[in-house]
Amino acid sequence: MIAIRNIARNKRRSLLTALGAAVGIMILSSLTSVSEGLRSQVQDTIQTYGIDLAVQSKGAASPFGSKITTADYEALASTEGIESVSSMVIGAIKTPWNPYFLIMGLAPADAFAERLNILDGTMLKAERGGILLGQTAGKAAERRVGDRLSLSEQEEYLVMGIYASGSNMLDNAAILAIGDAQRILSRDGFVNLAFVRLEQGMSVDEATDRIETRLPGLAVVRSGDFAGQISLIRVVDTSAWAIPLIALLGSCIVVMNTLVMAVSERTKEIGILMAIGWSRSRIMRTIVWESLIICFVGGLVGSAVGLVIIWGLQFVHPAGLWLWASVSGVSRVFLISLGISLLLGLVSSLYPAFVSTRLQPAAALRHE
Repeated sequence: MIAIRNIARNKRRSLLTALGAAVGIMILSSLTSVSEGLRSQVQDTIQTYGIDLAVQSKGAASPFGSKITTADYEALASTEGIESVSSMVIGAIKTPWNPYFLIMGLAPADAFAERLNILDGTMLKAERGGILLGQTAGKAAERRVGDRLSLSEQEEYLVMGIYASGSNMLDNAAILAIGDAQRILSRDGFVNLAFVRLEQGMSVDEATDRIETRLPGLAVVRSGDFAGQISLIRVVDTSAWAIPLIALLGSCIVVMNTLVMAVSERTKEIGILMAIGWSRSRIMRTIVWESLIICFVGGLVGSAVGLVIIWGLQFVHPAGLWLWASVSGVSRVFLISLGISLLLGLVSSLYPAFVSTRLQPAAALRHE
């Protein structure tokens, strides 16, 4: 193909251009992986534990800022059509092994707690002073069943069990009795979340209407929509596209500049092609193909590097949102990145292709 031959004429420039496109795609794929990973882990957790509805206080930007009072929780649990309600207190503290250590408070008898996959040890008991560690958190803190763990100068807990959830976020966390978590996180008198399981035959819509009518201060979210309703996740989603968009704009300029230079260098050649019968549309297609090939190669490299970065970050356990990143949905992220790279190639080729069609054969042949 003539487009490939044209690219090979200046291998160094073509390679640098492809790398320029790869940078934008790398940022896109890595940030999209963070967004997808965070969303899928929250959503998978909700579905795994058989939750029909998630409830938080109305107007809360995230579960961390939600406040469900004891009175509202008791009223929720007594609402007709609800089989069971599980409460959760959630927050993060700073520890020697993790500056953003996630802890969750659960009542041992709650349905959510009962379905934890305990790998070693036992489930939490009603009395305070025990803790469950996710398998990744246990390794990071170097604690096993029977060891004691200090969460602060005054708080020391007996490791009663190690659990695995399949979620990077939860496996990097710890679970305590709800009273302990409320004390550590200063959540006395309220919980952050309530997870509802409905009685058989009760519709989600009807249950939602009953809860919101009876308790107007609470917001009810279907389990399938819970991740999308968390403002924090929406912020991450927005950042995952806004930041790469700026990088892709720079990549587009790099590719466009390379193609304009290529057209300028081949002005006489284009004039000859026109003289022997090549149509302007055929010349334009050649320029477009060059751009698509360069950006596709850049997309492959950038997507692969971005996913490798996310994969590597899971093993160094950095703080904040990176802890919640995962390589789940790799194929989807990879296909999105490749699609964006082809779109980048198409957009970048428009102006150079237009320039090539404006050349006049006679003038092009006289070009030196």
